[in-house]
Amino acid sequence: MSGYFNYYKIDTNRTSINLLQKLTDVKLPPKKHFYFPDKLISNFKDYITEINKNSIFTPLSFEEIIFKTKTDFCKINHFEFEAIINWIDDYYNDEIEDIEAFHIDLGFKEILTLHSRFENGILSIGEDGLNIYYQKIAEKEKLSKKVSISVPSNAREIELVIDFLIILSIKLITYNIEAYSTEREELIDKLKSIEENKLLTEASNHFFDILKDEKNDYTKLYQDTIDYFIESAESFLYAMQDFKAEITNYDGFIFREDRF
Repeated sequence: MSGYFNYYKIDTNRTSINLLQKLTDVKLPPKKHFYFPDKLISNFKDYITEINKNSIFTPLSFEEIIFKTKTDFCKINHFEFEAIINWIDDYYNDEIEDIEAFHIDLGFKEILTLHSRFENGILSIGEDGLNIYYQKIAEKEKLSKKVSISVPSNAREIELVIDFLIILSIKLITYNIEAYSTEREELIDKLKSIEENKLLTEASNHFFDILKDEKNDYTKLYQDTIDYFIESAESFLYAMQDFKAEITNYDGFIFREDRF
């Protein structure tokens, strides 16, 4: 399936002022919208009305979206966020030259783009890998933790999955580099520097064995995504390092835009 996934971090000070102003402006000239080409839609409230008339969309409340935007944007759910960004991008598309700067001014900064369902699926593999291990040691360690990256996601839980995937990516790359090389040694040194978290290291070792076992039920179920991960481990490693850099000092929530 073609499309892409954009991940955003949020500046609630800007969403509560700049974005709120856009969403509540009822004096905008009518325009056609991508999802409703036969309609002229004047403002965000009208757009939500059209969404609620169409059964293929999840019903939304304009009043609830406005209240959350005004008081605490991080309570916005995935469908509300997608409605906001779809309307903003489509309505102002012919007026804005720098969409990234426009987004930042409204309070959401794009921090990662994944270009296929396989790339996005690797994040889910990271979530699964940690939870499979946590379940394995839960009784022994008296650990009840479960990681979730369902959007919107807590930045700290996303960061935990990122760290896990960074370790796993390096393991995949070095596993496929048979002979000695400067690249392999540099990656091994990098791995040593981030393996201080014993839990993550043990979890990645456990899951790495699962990925190598082609007869494993999990591996067979997600074979296409796993194959993609193995083939693109190096580029995905760099993407995860950039992703981590964007959220290391960020304590809010991560939102995702799905475009198909």
